[in-house]
Amino acid sequence: FGERILWRGKPTRAALPLLYRVIATAAAVFAVSTLLFAVVNSLALHRPVGGMLLFAGWCATLGLGAWRLPLVWADRLEYLVTDQHVIVKRGPLRRTIDRAQISYAIIRWSKVGDDVGDLVLERAVPTGALKRTLRLELSGVEAPDRVLDLIRGVRDAVLDEGTPAG
Repeated sequence: FGERILWRGKPTRAALPLLYRVIATAAAVFAVSTLLFAVVNSLALHRPVGGMLLFAGWCATLGLGAWRLPLVWADRLEYLVTDQHVIVKRGPLRRTIDRAQISYAIIRWSKVGDDVGDLVLERAVPTGALKRTLRLELSGVEAPDRVLDLIRGVRDAVLDEGTPAG
């Protein structure tokens, strides 16, 4: 937008959501059990097991995709705070929210115990024909409370190896 960049960041640690962990685990269990049944079926009954091997391969591919693709997707994310906007970029894709129109923000701290968390910014249009909510999530941000202070303009937040923002 031709604005001055106040802060630039990336996810410090991409966390795999619970749903993807469950899908990856279930797919791995199905792949292993189907493969074992195919071995038993082939050795004991001397039956063709091509369909079972194909299903086991499909389950293994699904599990591998659910385990790695969200992390690869999050690896290319970049967060920007400018004079007037908060921007989440991934390659050519870009989502923005106007800093002055943010209704509220939520910080979800990481359970690991370090200074990392998710910062969720929302702009609500509560009534009328355009009733909707715009949500922007900055996941895996280091010091999300200081980033929120910078976005709100409350105080000079110290970010990026001790250099003052702005």
